[in-house]
This record gives sequence, C-alpha cells and structure tokens, in this order.
Amino acid sequence: MPDDTTTPAHDRLGLVAQVAADLVCEYGYAEIHHVPGDQQAALRKAIRALVRKQSGHGSTTTIHNASVHVSCDAMYEQRRDEDVRAAAEIVSQVLLGDGEPQPAPKPEWRISWDIWASGQ
Repeated sequence: MPDDTTTPAHDRLGLVAQVAADLVCEYGYAEIHHVPGDQQAALRKAIRALVRKQSGHGSTTTIHNASVHVSCDAMYEQRRDEDVRAAAEIVSQVLLGDGEPQPAPKPEWRISWDIWASGQ
C-alpha cells in the first residue's frame, strides 16, 4: 500500500542532486547546506545514484543538522595527490618567503540548497 504521507520531491531536487554529484566526482566530497528535512532522504538517494552512474563507485551520505554530506572514497583517492601537491606548494611559499599566503577560498564542494533550489 503506498504511503500517502510522503512529501513530493522539490521540482529542483534533480538539479541540486546533479550539482552535488558533479562535485563528489570532482573532489570526492560535497556538502549541501540548508536542505529541508522533508527533502533530505530523496536528495541523498538521488545523489548516490548519480555518483554511481557517473563514476562507477558507491558513495556515503550522512545528515548533520540541515546539511547533507556526501563522500566517495574512490574519487577522493584520485584527487588526493593533487591536493597534497597544492598544500606542499603553499607551505613552500610561506617557508621560503616566495609570496604572501592567500586566505583560503570558500570550498568549491560546499553548496546551499537555498541557492540551487530557488533558481537564482
């Protein structure tokens, strides 16, 4: 018997899921903040399916407060060496005085439901 109490998926849930899956496939990780409680389960399911389809790897999703966190160890491992090289370059610049350290930018793997779901 169907469950009539389930909330329908937001009309932009697919877009948010695609953006998040793309980030996971690029960085191995993504966070989606401000996800309404009634959309969290559907968003998690959609992201896991897209990550598997795009990468061939499984992913893990968790919820903390109103944020959905997604990780894919296989995709992270592919990017890890690049991240280590970038960190070593920054440390070298600071130690050798080859430039001023720049403030860390907002992580590209962190997005907000509010922006993507509203169509802005």
